[in-house]
Amino acid sequence: MDGQMDVPRFSFIMPAYNAASVIGHAIESVQKQTFLDWELVVTDDGSTDATAAVVGAYRINDPRIKLISQKNAGCGAARDTSAQNAIGRYLVRFDADDELMPNYLERMDSAILTYPGHDIYCCNGITRLPDGTTALARKGELYETPQNFKLEDMFEFVHIFTIALFSSEIYHKVGHIDPHVYCEDVSFWFDAFLHGATCQYIPEKLAYYTVSDTQMTSDFAQVGNSCIGIYRSLIEGGRLTKEQVALAEKAIERTCNDLAIFQKRNALVKRIDKVFGPHVGKVVSALIHGVGKAVRPLYAKVLSSKRAQGESRGR
Repeated sequence: MDGQMDVPRFSFIMPAYNAASVIGHAIESVQKQTFLDWELVVTDDGSTDATAAVVGAYRINDPRIKLISQKNAGCGAARDTSAQNAIGRYLVRFDADDELMPNYLERMDSAILTYPGHDIYCCNGITRLPDGTTALARKGELYETPQNFKLEDMFEFVHIFTIALFSSEIYHKVGHIDPHVYCEDVSFWFDAFLHGATCQYIPEKLAYYTVSDTQMTSDFAQVGNSCIGIYRSLIEGGRLTKEQVALAEKAIERTCNDLAIFQKRNALVKRIDKVFGPHVGKVVSALIHGVGKAVRPLYAKVLSSKRAQGESRGR
């Protein structure tokens, strides 16, 4: 033993809450990595099931796995606890119901060596939906080639696939993963960029991200409102340039429009559910989603115009 494993190159930082039924698959996908220099830091966030026992069983034969237990404090707080106890050069965001391709670390390490000097590295991935279907996480021509993302790019869209990694150096510069923000990953990326980070993206599909039923429905509003709060906080914090403030304001307007469209779509689908049943409602929802890219910009303009008129009357 040359001691390399004592200070691993990568630390997976995993929050876990009542994940006994799924966390084993996530752990095994880490153990199957072709790149062996890693540790997995799991924070059991006050689970009431056998999550800790499942992790403990894997720890018996694999000392690279660490288990920390705390009172329930939420996903952001639990991930930050894992980060605070991680010792790797790079920290990897990873959830208890996600799964890695066996070559995830090998390819990400190659990206670090090929594109040195960045604090954030991300890939593409596959999203697993509640109905069992899968979809490409990042779609479009932009994501077919390597990209270098900066702070300004993030106001247009959060380009970073959630199973991403960042340097321990930038984590300590930021100081923490905010436990009080619903979209703690988005908040952290912006903080990291404001501390000088840049992000290197590679187009390979290297992980599966699981989306629950809740995330497909009620959580959409929480995500949107959380992002709006993050943008407003950035503006009020005084750390943005004038150009960045303008981008943040556009992002707020766009997100408000998206939330309004989502609410109207949900209301329509619920009415259809009552009259024709949930199966028809799902079909209609899928159709609306399918034409959304074409309709959304036009409808967003209508919403923005109405909002501007309302603000004008209120003056």
